[in-house]
Amino acid sequence: MKTAILKEPGAPLRVIIADDEPLVRKSVRRFLRPYDVEVVCECADGRSCVQAIWEMDPGLVFLDLQMPELDGRQVIAEVQERMPPTIILTAHNDYAVEAYDANVIDYVLKPFGQERFERAMVRAVTRIQSIEPSTQTVQRALAQKLDELVGQLRQPKPWQERIAMPIGDGRLSFIEAKDIDWVEAQGNNLRVHCGQRYYEVRETLSGFHRRLDPGVFLRIHRSTVVNVNQIREVQTWFKGHHLVVLRCGKELRMSRHQNAGLDQLLRKDLVAS
Repeated sequence: MKTAILKEPGAPLRVIIADDEPLVRKSVRRFLRPYDVEVVCECADGRSCVQAIWEMDPGLVFLDLQMPELDGRQVIAEVQERMPPTIILTAHNDYAVEAYDANVIDYVLKPFGQERFERAMVRAVTRIQSIEPSTQTVQRALAQKLDELVGQLRQPKPWQERIAMPIGDGRLSFIEAKDIDWVEAQGNNLRVHCGQRYYEVRETLSGFHRRLDPGVFLRIHRSTVVNVNQIREVQTWFKGHHLVVLRCGKELRMSRHQNAGLDQLLRKDLVAS
């Protein structure tokens, strides 16, 4: 059974092994087998190690202090505050004190055996379980949330964004729902106002309202639906009634029975102070 490291079940710890000696890298990989880890990269020089840390955001790095191009100290200096928890691999005991200046958990002198490696891993496990989730973990969580939001956006909406309007001679004109200012019932027909134009359609006001976004179009009277984005102000009238004044200057009566509609307007900060 693998030793669990991360708090999140099923998420192995991402590990980078950076050492220019293939046998050392092989030993580290072998000693890691009992642990719930994923070796995402092996590096034989410091420059490739820096690149791997930036691109793969590991949770733990095994870092040799003496490598081509950049040594271990230069790797830490390049990465700076983004340096993950690190176990130093070195053949020189005099680097020990310096190693603890960075985000270094332990240093292991070469050659090392399984017992010494396990002591370093105990320290690593303790440190990693006590810190905040890695950037990679946060990014995965954000990506999952974005996927959920995209999925919601892809779901069909219960309202229409474009509506076909008859314009005579059997022709239809498609208008954007957001361009509708207000809709009024006139007998068995509706008059749909869009700026300086209006369209007449034979439909009930309730049925037409159901085709519109309820967060944008509000029924203020038994014969009137209004686009709340076109409202300039609401004025108190008489006997519990209100006047809704549109940006174009049109005044529409709000029924005193539409208290829920008035509350919605107040929440949208549309009432003039």
